Amino acid sequence: MAKNKILAEDYTCALDLLAKAQVYPDNLGEGKLPGAQENDIFYWMGCAYKGLKEDDNANTYWEKATVGLDEPGIALFYNDQKPDMLFYQGCAWAKLNHQVKADTLFSKLIKYGEQNKDARVTLDYFAVSLPDLLIFETDLNLNNRIHCNYIAALGYMGRGESEAAKKLFLEILAIDEMSFGAKSHLYLLETLSVKEAKLSQ
Repeated sequence: MAKNKILAEDYTCALDLLAKAQVYPDNLGEGKLPGAQENDIFYWMGCAYKGLKEDDNANTYWEKATVGLDEPGIALFYNDQKPDMLFYQGCAWAKLNHQVKADTLFSKLIKYGEQNKDARVTLDYFAVSLPDLLIFETDLNLNNRIHCNYIAALGYMGRGESEAAKKLFLEILAIDEMSFGAKSHLYLLETLSVKEAKLSQ
């Protein structure tokens, strides 16, 4: 919702929604994990402040969005770092005019995704942090392929290689049509492309 508000240039509403996204409701079964990364929220808050022409605030939030682990990895457990966080770190570095740092992160995402998509995944112990009841019935190797395609797609998207990113997002949705990450970033990719096309006319 906040991203849509930013695209619609309703920056104040976007900031309100992003602030609310940082607070988990009391009736949620499990609260926010300690140290949970919010690079995506900080990045979009920076974009909203930029839209309001509050450059100092924008830079402050983009700087906050650059903080975190800078190596992609498997996201098997719910407390593992999500690849989106690295993507938004890269986007924030780009906004701060550190394009080399941004491209380095995007390239890491692509390299990891391409090199590990065919890896064999096994569980070597019982873990209570497995999401989606994976301990009962799932294809870990298929999940890993989806995850790796998603990581690579974000990397291609960050580098501006829209067609390569779109192809991978569509491959993911052909397998798992409920993949929120693939859905939301494909929508963002297509929406930004349309907006850029209109601006260039």
